[in-house]
Amino acid sequence: MLNQDHCRPAKLIVCILGRGAAQSIVEQLFDENILLTETLVIRNQNALVAEEAWQEMDMLKVIVEPQFADHVFELIYNLSAIELEEGHYMYQHNVPWVTHFELPKLPKEGVPIKAIESGKVEVEGMTLEQLQTLRIRSKKG
Repeated sequence: MLNQDHCRPAKLIVCILGRGAAQSIVEQLFDENILLTETLVIRNQNALVAEEAWQEMDMLKVIVEPQFADHVFELIYNLSAIELEEGHYMYQHNVPWVTHFELPKLPKEGVPIKAIESGKVEVEGMTLEQLQTLRIRSKKG
């Protein structure tokens, strides 16, 4: 059974695009409160049933917190120009629960290994136990 103490509600946005279009959109979504992105290559079949009518397309999946879903949906819609291509589409729906996952807030320049080993570093979002684990791992390497 799922322990919901570590979960939160979310929205899933799915976008079917022309091959190669998803990666540039993901790069532009970097600072948009995204919890998860995933890109896949899929085969989409046109009205013809023949195998040669299949075409490779990108499927972009984005999970966001509910309060940011409409903004991110509109942003993806505008970045993808989805209305200009036949067979491209997007939708969003609720995801009952996603697990909470957050990376510690490290400085952009990184944290020197020597500072971790010496214990002379405090990192916002990291517990003492996590810092100790980093110290142990840095000594093994």
